[in-house]
Amino acid sequence: MNSKDFLKLLDDHELNVFDAETILAHTGLQFDEWKYIIRSLLKNGLILLLEKGKFVRHNFSDEKVIGSFVVDHGAISYWSALHHYGYTTQIPNTVFVQSTQRKRSKVILGVPYHFIHVTGQQHTGILSQGFGNNTYYITDIEKTIIDCLHKPLYGGEYPELIKAIYQADLQPEKLIKYTKAIQSGAVIKRLAYYIDVFEKESCLSFLDFALAHKTKGYTLLHPLGEKSGQYINKWDLCLNVAENDILQIVKSDN
Repeated sequence: MNSKDFLKLLDDHELNVFDAETILAHTGLQFDEWKYIIRSLLKNGLILLLEKGKFVRHNFSDEKVIGSFVVDHGAISYWSALHHYGYTTQIPNTVFVQSTQRKRSKVILGVPYHFIHVTGQQHTGILSQGFGNNTYYITDIEKTIIDCLHKPLYGGEYPELIKAIYQADLQPEKLIKYTKAIQSGAVIKRLAYYIDVFEKESCLSFLDFALAHKTKGYTLLHPLGEKSGQYINKWDLCLNVAENDILQIVKSDN
């Protein structure tokens, strides 16, 4: 086998990202049978190195596929997922990837990737998108919103997240399932407050669940905001963002 044969093999199997395991599964070839060929292709720029042992065709740049590929159980999430679903006009410079594998954030082919570790229980609500070797994984909209409430540093601009909660057609059974997985009383209270204020009648069962599982003590509505504001007893929240301001945010585009 020479370089031309190997590239044809990639074409025949429609492989854009690959490692030794991928090649073995699709062709039966062991790494020793193509390791010298890959060195030549890397030298000539026809194949690019993503990281040790993981490769990509030189003309392939789908960040969601690459992000899912370079980490075990990787799923596009947080701000990146919000942007994917069209709930934010702010384009993140970083690709956020959630995984049960601990991995340092890094720049790959000029693109920053931030890997967020979660437990196996928290790694839920994952959808498969694309097809074949171009498959990638992404959190669904309910899980994306809950993740952004849980770890707001990765969720992008606060107004964009609030608009997403307001606009999205949320399924209450998923909200209940995912908040149970996250195990955060603060997330339950914040999400319940927004759903209550926005009068999302389709999610009333989640409000019943939230009231039954309300944790003691007051929680800041916006965890990255100032520790001041009106206190409301129903959800045990400190409204460090005024309710009128929240309603103005979601209605500003209407």
